[in-house]
Amino acid sequence: PGHEQIQVLMTHTSKVWDLKVIEDKDDGPALVTGCSAGDVYLWDMEGPDQGQIFARLRSLTMLEILFPPFMLLVTAMQVLSFSFGPTIAWNEDVHRTANIAYSVVMLDIKVTIELDRETVFWIQAYATVACMVFLQVCAWLGLPELLDRIVRDIYDGDRFRSEISAFAPAHMLATVVSAALWLMYITIQLLTTVLVVPVLSACAQAVDCVRDEATGEMLVAAAHTVQCYRGSHLQIVVCLALLVPPFLVCLVPFAVAAGDARYVPRDTFYDMRFWRESSAWKLAAARKATDLHLGFLHIRPTEAFRTLFVELVGKVLLPVVATWTTSRPLTQMLLITLIVFGMWLNSILHAPYVERMFCVVVQNVKLYTLGAMCVGIFTVVLDDPSSWLPVIALAMVMLFVGSYTVFQLCHMRARRPFVRVYCPEPEQEDSTSNLNDGSRWAKPRSAGCGRFCRKPSATP
Repeated sequence: PGHEQIQVLMTHTSKVWDLKVIEDKDDGPALVTGCSAGDVYLWDMEGPDQGQIFARLRSLTMLEILFPPFMLLVTAMQVLSFSFGPTIAWNEDVHRTANIAYSVVMLDIKVTIELDRETVFWIQAYATVACMVFLQVCAWLGLPELLDRIVRDIYDGDRFRSEISAFAPAHMLATVVSAALWLMYITIQLLTTVLVVPVLSACAQAVDCVRDEATGEMLVAAAHTVQCYRGSHLQIVVCLALLVPPFLVCLVPFAVAAGDARYVPRDTFYDMRFWRESSAWKLAAARKATDLHLGFLHIRPTEAFRTLFVELVGKVLLPVVATWTTSRPLTQMLLITLIVFGMWLNSILHAPYVERMFCVVVQNVKLYTLGAMCVGIFTVVLDDPSSWLPVIALAMVMLFVGSYTVFQLCHMRARRPFVRVYCPEPEQEDSTSNLNDGSRWAKPRSAGCGRFCRKPSATP
């Protein structure tokens, strides 16, 4: 006593009233904890994912309710913004509105801050390099796990246990390290979800060079005062060439786990054989998708990896294609439309959500985005900025998709929800004759045997 070591930090939001260790057939030993607020948690107690929550039974917080729809909205707006590029001959009023939306969803500081283009270019370039270095250091070195281990070591220390005040040095150090760990988790989640498109767009702009007709020099398209492949720009290009490939590798396991670094420990990160069914990346995506039931926002566990991976591929390709084909608007819109078509087709062939109605809404949002891209192709072919025909066509696409969505929702058959019910088998006696006294020994069937049978619930 007094020399116990903390192996796993299990943070609860309320007092733990009861706990029990169970054996899960898929995950091995697990700890079930029940809290005073009515929350129940299941913790993995073995393997590289030790300490992870793989199931929670509790009410959703307001952040958990609002964050998934917010992410869907931001992703849809980011993809949709590529149909209103600066080289697409939309009406001036449409371009003005689209530029405002673009500056919000893409975090484009060139619109919101009054700075010259060269200054903005260097700020974006260095910030992009810093973000990629940060994510790779966290991923390759397991920095979140290291900070978590430091917190455990502080708690294990004799000084921490002897201190009474929460403002004592060891307690304050534990608070600071825990805050740094929380901030690291939030930063990783943002870099692998919302900021993927802005970061990749900044990378593409940093190496997008055009030839100046007057001087014949190669200049950066986003800042015509910066010469390409000379001085600081050459250093940035070399840094990006070295950082971008491993950065893309780092993105995949975090992105398919919705940016939650707690589900991507270092051992999971190094298992890169994602094409296998037993891949740690796929298991992390499925575990994150099933740890807490989100109601109509709940992703299908079997499609979690595929859905988020295809979305990530689209986020990576769209800004690169849009930046490098600026001088060829028709080629730009054709390639972007092909990428969006692939994202929509994947949502049709592999329904991403358990709730059928919400799945239809998400699929038709992607269909509207695809229709907007087709209207963008029509706008490029028309090549008349004063024409309102593209706007009318876009309104017709919106009307059609909206009407089609309402039609699908109204004519969708109501189905009884199905649940898996554990049906224990009746106990059977195994009678054997005893050679000595002729007595019979009753051997009941081993406890816990049975089968899962699928039965409809009582509610329609």
